[in-house]
Amino acid sequence: MSLHHDDYIKSMGDTTPLLLDMLDQIKQNGSVNPNMVSSTCQTEDVEHLSLDQKLRNIDYGLMERVQIERAMPFKTLEERMMKYKREMDQKYQEDLAREVQRLKDFEVSKLRMEEAQKYRNKLTSFTEEMERLHLDKVKELKQRETETLQRIKN
Repeated sequence: MSLHHDDYIKSMGDTTPLLLDMLDQIKQNGSVNPNMVSSTCQTEDVEHLSLDQKLRNIDYGLMERVQIERAMPFKTLEERMMKYKREMDQKYQEDLAREVQRLKDFEVSKLRMEEAQKYRNKLTSFTEEMERLHLDKVKELKQRETETLQRIKN
């Protein structure tokens, strides 16, 4: 471990900082050796399995894998069925919404037609009433006219 400015700091005399003095002491005593690393390793004692037990463990692992692989097609089939069910449910909801909207539109148009027919009937009734009143007035006027003509003649 070396410092770049060691010479400059030493040239300053006794005014070196305490930390640098401590580093110099460590260097001189040899407590710090560059490029040296210490490491430790701990080992554990593993159970020693017999060859028969190891073979059984391998067989068991392989049987588990085979069972998992055999179940995979059913899993993918099940996933496909669930996806198909979701798609059909969504399609059903869309069809239902369209049908409800169609029925609403039909009901609205039916109500409009009924109201239009009702007002046409009222208009026809009113028109007939007015024509009847007009005819009555015309008859009355004709009668007056004939009465007036009769009085004039007499």
